[in-house]
Amino acid sequence: MDLLQLKYFNTVATTQNMMKASKLLHVSQPAISKNIAKLEEEIGCQLFYRNGKNISLNPAGTKFLECSNSAVELIENGIEELNLFAGDIEQRIYVGIAGSCSRMSECIAKYSTHHPNAIFDINGNIWNEEKPDINEYDVIVYPDTTNYAKYNGYPLYIEHYYLAMDEHHPLANKTKITISDLKDLDVVYLRHAKSVEHIQRTVKALAINFSKTYYVNTRELHMQMISEKLAVGFVPEGATKMYGQENGIVLLPITDDRFYRQVNIAFKRDKHLSESAKDFKEYTIKYFKIKEQ
Repeated sequence: MDLLQLKYFNTVATTQNMMKASKLLHVSQPAISKNIAKLEEEIGCQLFYRNGKNISLNPAGTKFLECSNSAVELIENGIEELNLFAGDIEQRIYVGIAGSCSRMSECIAKYSTHHPNAIFDINGNIWNEEKPDINEYDVIVYPDTTNYAKYNGYPLYIEHYYLAMDEHHPLANKTKITISDLKDLDVVYLRHAKSVEHIQRTVKALAINFSKTYYVNTRELHMQMISEKLAVGFVPEGATKMYGQENGIVLLPITDDRFYRQVNIAFKRDKHLSESAKDFKEYTIKYFKIKEQ
């Protein structure tokens, strides 16, 4: 069974007339008849009632038409997408980001102004992948934690954490948060795959005791828990634009410098990068003033 047979069948089934089908397909009637007969042989049943020159679908043909229409549409859409993909594959740059990363977004935006043909395919949720594969991306941006240690990338920048809370929270009128302010609060952490955001390690190292602890697996739920006054939460600089007054959330800096995370960047090996990806790598290294090892 092939696509051509299905197209012949669909046309005959729709027109219920061999002559009309022949004209629409620009194929001789014997060729159409031969292909449909072969299709019926492969399926193992007749698809049409035949009475001289008259032809019409039987119940099996009616049922098969539904499947055939779906199959042809799916294949043709797939071919169209593949052709589009193949046409821009050299301009396509794959970026993986473990969580929100506004500085990387700014880098991509500035690069795009000078390279309008570049096409970025960005996965901003790789932290939910238990073992993200660098080979699936040209560049990957991630926090410097043990679960990403295998990437052996370069330090990119440091992001400090803010404490996010509902605008009516007792601490919301302060300008900064101290360690003593954190004691006995209800807190919500963002869980990534099987790990919790690494700021929890800082909290444990400082022996800060919270009244109640929650865990959520999406940034949206994290914001919702905070805006609904259920807990406060820690938010890295790169994600602060997602929170804010429009969500009824106040973000305050934490005075202790230990509330930060190192953000790293890693690139796929040059021999596996397209020319566009290599160019973007060079641009990114200059943009962030990365010192290659």
